[in-house]
Amino acid sequence: MNDVVHRWLDQVLAPYVERARIMHDMERVLTEYHTLRLRTDMFTYDDGRMLLLLLLDGTLPVPIRGQVYHIPVHVWIPRAYPAEAPIVYVAPTQNMVVCRGSCVAPDGRVRLPYMDAWERKPEGTSLTELLRECQTVFHLEPPVMAKRPEPAPAPSPDAHGAPARPPKASSSAVPAAPSAAAPSRPPKPAPPPAEEKRAAPTATPPRPVNPGLAELQARLHAKLSRSVAETRDAMGEATVQLERLCGDLERGRPAMDDEMQRLRVVRDLCIVDAERLDATIQQAQQQTAELQGRADPDVDHMLCPTSLVESQLLQLMAEDLALEDTLYQLGRALYADQLPLDRFLKHARILSRDQFMKRALAQKIAAGLGWPTATPTPAPHSSSARE
Repeated sequence: MNDVVHRWLDQVLAPYVERARIMHDMERVLTEYHTLRLRTDMFTYDDGRMLLLLLLDGTLPVPIRGQVYHIPVHVWIPRAYPAEAPIVYVAPTQNMVVCRGSCVAPDGRVRLPYMDAWERKPEGTSLTELLRECQTVFHLEPPVMAKRPEPAPAPSPDAHGAPARPPKASSSAVPAAPSAAAPSRPPKPAPPPAEEKRAAPTATPPRPVNPGLAELQARLHAKLSRSVAETRDAMGEATVQLERLCGDLERGRPAMDDEMQRLRVVRDLCIVDAERLDATIQQAQQQTAELQGRADPDVDHMLCPTSLVESQLLQLMAEDLALEDTLYQLGRALYADQLPLDRFLKHARILSRDQFMKRALAQKIAAGLGWPTATPTPAPHSSSARE
């Protein structure tokens, strides 16, 4: 099997299950039988189903009475092959007729014992063995025979009842040898007399209609009529649904246009937000790069003072916070009636003056160090504000 046939067979065997088995069997058959060829054709089952099947078409050489005859056959490969046996038919030509035998039906269907064994046990069967079995059976019982030639019609009698004779040839004429390209024509018979009357052919009676065939046709017509009516009703319902759907779509067009305008506005806003986001991301990336480019800070310098001035500043801030807490507790004692007002004012005035001096000195030291300074805001001394 060449590559072209192999690729074609691989495409044709797509509906089949056992494609590898069929490919192997076809290769063996075509190698052994050169008179067979592969093609596809529609096969009609007894129940009316039609399927596109693989077909082995050609002849089988069979020795009969000392001569080799080529018996035309059709070997159909079913879809369930090899679980189902092949279907073999004798396909006579125009000049042949089927001979009914023990294994050949009048319609040409071949049924062998090997096929019955195949259906009972598909394992171990072979298409090549089936063809050899067909050759053996055809040798014993030839499945076809040549048609007998039809007898030539008798010449019409003349008026006296005797057949018309052809005119005699002239004695002086010399017969010429017939040519292979154009054979000599026989002389035309003499026309019958004018007074001869031909008998009118009798009309043959019409063949009666088969009752079974008429009933089958009536059933088929009724089934087709019901199918056509159901299809027409289904198409009518589908048309109504489509018209309703088209009406809904036409009515919803203004809403769709309005929604489209809103979507365009949202799209424009999204584009603006995306541009802003891109700018923010670029700015963040630039700041990240700048921060990464800076040197690592000194942890000791950030947590502990490194000079006497910084130690003094740290001490002033601690005292400021301590004075802040003292003022807060004085306020709570005043509101709880645990401290008279005059004593509260006296201690608050002294502590506030001391806190002011410490804050002023702290700002002076921070300015001398070059640190940013902020104007101190008065701290709330009420318990509600603190809480």
